[in-house]
Amino acid sequence: MRPSPEQSLSELLSDLAAPTPAPGAGSAAGWSCAHGAALVEMTAGITLARPDAERVRERMSEIAARARALRARSVQIAEAELDAYAPVLAALRASREDPGRVARLDAALSDASETPLELAAIGAELAALAAEVAGDGAASVTGDALAGLLIAEAGCQAAARLVAMNLDRHPADPRRGVADQAAEQAAAIRQRALGR
Repeated sequence: MRPSPEQSLSELLSDLAAPTPAPGAGSAAGWSCAHGAALVEMTAGITLARPDAERVRERMSEIAARARALRARSVQIAEAELDAYAPVLAALRASREDPGRVARLDAALSDASETPLELAAIGAELAALAAEVAGDGAASVTGDALAGLLIAEAGCQAAARLVAMNLDRHPADPRRGVADQAAEQAAAIRQRALGR
């Protein structure tokens, strides 16, 4: 079954748990980033609603708007991920004697790296936004902002790992370094925000 906007979270998780190739890790990483973005948006919004928010009003408005955009994009990517790996599976099913199999597999794995690469960048950006809200936002939502950071980082780390796995046969592909850099950035932000 294909996830749809009308599904409950329980139904979505049942689809994810089903023994089918999709939805899979790419969609889950996208949903993680979307959840993290929602928490960043919420915590910035709560900060904005406070009467003493004047000092941070402009920046929290920017953060809320950016988190909203990243949430929407993460959901789009999660949906795109439902089909992103199908060409890889088709290439894997081809006969090993097929002379074009390796080239088709390489091309499919390369293409399948694009969406998780974008998610890794989104997750790292969200981690930075969440850390900013945790530091400058309303004290009452610090825990929510930190949770958003951790959830976004999880999406980032998962997406970066997918890029590395998809490009495993091409260690010099620069996209591996870009994904690794996003994962390292998100981890560093987490360590600073949590004080460890």
